[in-house]
Amino acid sequence: MEVVKERVKASSRILEKSIKSSSETNVIVPDRNPDILKILHVDATCSIVKKTLANGRLSFEGKIFADVIYLPESESAGIKTLPVVFEFNDILDCPDISEDVYANLSCEIEQLDINLINSRKITLRAVVITDVRLTADKELEYISELKSNNVAYKCEDINLYRILANDECEFLIKEQIDIPRSEASEILKCDVSVADKEVRLAGNKVIVKGAVCVTALYSNCDGGIENVDSRFPFTEVFEVGDICDTDTIEAECTVVEKKCYPGNSAEGKCQVVNVELMIRVGITARRDESICCMSDCYCFGCETECNTNEVETERIVSLPGNVKSIREVITIDSRMPQISTVYNVVAKPQIISTEKNGDIVTANGKLEVSILYLSDNGENPICCHKAEIPIVHTFEATTPGEIEITAECEHISYNLASGGDVEIRAAVDVGVSNRICTKNKMITDVSEGEKNGKNEIVMFFAQGGESLWDVAKKYRADPAVVAELNRIDEGTLIEKGTRLIIPGM
Repeated sequence: MEVVKERVKASSRILEKSIKSSSETNVIVPDRNPDILKILHVDATCSIVKKTLANGRLSFEGKIFADVIYLPESESAGIKTLPVVFEFNDILDCPDISEDVYANLSCEIEQLDINLINSRKITLRAVVITDVRLTADKELEYISELKSNNVAYKCEDINLYRILANDECEFLIKEQIDIPRSEASEILKCDVSVADKEVRLAGNKVIVKGAVCVTALYSNCDGGIENVDSRFPFTEVFEVGDICDTDTIEAECTVVEKKCYPGNSAEGKCQVVNVELMIRVGITARRDESICCMSDCYCFGCETECNTNEVETERIVSLPGNVKSIREVITIDSRMPQISTVYNVVAKPQIISTEKNGDIVTANGKLEVSILYLSDNGENPICCHKAEIPIVHTFEATTPGEIEITAECEHISYNLASGGDVEIRAAVDVGVSNRICTKNKMITDVSEGEKNGKNEIVMFFAQGGESLWDVAKKYRADPAVVAELNRIDEGTLIEKGTRLIIPGM
């Protein structure tokens, strides 16, 4: 008996966890800056800059980029800013971690606190949430065929997936934004986001298209505050190994470094805001596969010894997502100064909970909106109003498994309505996938025992619910011969009371 064995690599999730890290730094106001009278606004972004996997441990490091905008004690100094960069790091222990593990990390600021110690010193404390997802490959050996005239076997299809690539690539964007009005003396704040992202395959290349949205807040030479914004489209092409058009590609764009400073255009005709950005693209390529492996077998007329192995495999099924169009009018708190100009609106979607009723799943979430605006109030010239807009997405999930839901803000725009209200229009892309884990019985080896010496014909009366395979295996008979002798199909379930003739082997 010739046993045909094959090997395949299958990927599966080994860990998914959120890690809360805190970091604190003391900031001394540089000598060139005036003393602090009042903190007007502070916010921050973060990014992972390094990760190391080895010997059961994941260690990672990140940077926090904060902008502290303040009102100085000197009235003639105008609004000032303190750009602050400080680090955070953490460690995750897991015995399954090795350098061959695929690690996807994303982070965001959960909380940011600032403490004004005195007019020359502040303390910043940030709490960062890092979402960690680890995936590992395992090699499966299975029997796909037995070459013998004295054996019956059946195979089952097992669905799995394999990570083909998990790469990070970076590209640089250098652009200029023309300042239409008065000259900029200092850039107070620069906000950057990636919108309209599109990912597609062309051969073994991944094409990522989108637009970088930049909004800069600056003080002019007269001490006033103004803002300017622009969009810069980009198209980047990355080679990602052996992939094809049927593979699933995910690409996540993150701004990891940014510089924003005033200057003059190349012709020297107008003043500009120079923008230098480093964008990191995390690309994951996944291929769905199906293998046909032997799940049961027996030899005719003799005992059969089988070595079996129970293997857990998983597959990821993408369910129909939806782009939620949101339109909401947000009323600014009456206790806050009135809006003179909206500087920027930042929206962050979040899925809070899911509820399942039969095959219908309802995802409940929210769109956290931060409206940063300028006012004519001398004591509070920069203000921030925060609001939450509910998000509800209902979909059908007919297969069992773990539902995973992601939400990404594809686009946001705003309008200053009458009465000082702000009308928000947003497009939130809700993605849904179903992670299905299955335990599979796989036969890894087969050996033929001694003949049982029996050669008589058996009359069998079905009890109901048996398959022809079950009956033939019980008597070590050839299922094809039993089916032909009794004029039934091999895959038929046998009704109770049916009489079968089982030939001797």
